[in-house]
Formats: sequence, structure tokens, C-alpha cells
Amino acid sequence: MGHIKICVIGAGGWGKNHIRTLSKLGALGGIVEADPHQRNKMIELYPNVNCLSSIEHAFKNDFDGFVVATPPITHVKLAEQILTKNKPVLVEKPLTLSIDEAQSLKNLVKNFNGKLMVGHLMLFHPAITKIKTMIQNGILGKLQYIYSNRLNLGIVR
Repeated sequence: MGHIKICVIGAGGWGKNHIRTLSKLGALGGIVEADPHQRNKMIELYPNVNCLSSIEHAFKNDFDGFVVATPPITHVKLAEQILTKNKPVLVEKPLTLSIDEAQSLKNLVKNFNGKLMVGHLMLFHPAITKIKTMIQNGILGKLQYIYSNRLNLGIVR
């Protein structure tokens, strides 16, 4: 089996992070960016990567999976399109803007035996894993309340 090639949809804020990381891993297969100005920036930065203007063009390639890093209102539609093509997809947070949309995606994953993952920045953060370990080991006793602050949240939704 050859190298895995992932296509990132959206080359904005979080998309650039996914693109950079996948490129360093040698797994960046494509970039979909509707904005021509931003797409040209990606072509300059990643000249050996297929930069496309639409998801329809991406489906004409044989990518192993997709990352959706577009505005949240577009997440459901894009994830649906990808899942119905039987491709795994990581959707940046938030997955959806409603519980009903999330349930719809869950049903789609089940019906297509798909793979869907949601990006979550803090899931593997050392502070979070330490607290989880302390809770699991009973170090904190019976937990009744926990509070934390995170600074520099970015856009709050």
C-alpha cells in the first residue's frame, strides 16, 4: 500500500494548520479552497499538491480521506457528501450547529459504515490527560465540581 493522501477542504484559519501538519507528515494529497486568492497562496506554498476549487473536483481524485475546515455552517453538507462517497472524514469543531444535524450525521455514518471524527484541540492536552488520570485513580476523591479557564479561545460559538 502506498502513502495515505488526505485532502483538506478549507485553507483558512484551522485549515492551514491541518495542511501544514499533513504536509510535514507527507500525507497532504490535496487542498480545496473556493477563494481564488487563498488558493493561489496555497499553490505557492505547496506547489506539488493538487489545489482545487471545489469538492466535486476533489472527488475526481482518489484521496484516502478528507479534513473539513470550513465555516461551521458548511460542515454538515460537506461531511454528508464525503461520507456518501465512502471516505473517512475529520470535521473541525464544531461538528454541527445543532443536535439534529449531529444525529443526522451519526445515522449517515451508521448507514454507510463510515468513519467520522471531530477535531478537538484539547482532547490530548497534557493538563486534560493529567486531570483525567487523577480522576480515574481516585486522587481527587469524589468529584463534585470542576472549573477551568482557557484563554485565547478564538471565535466563541
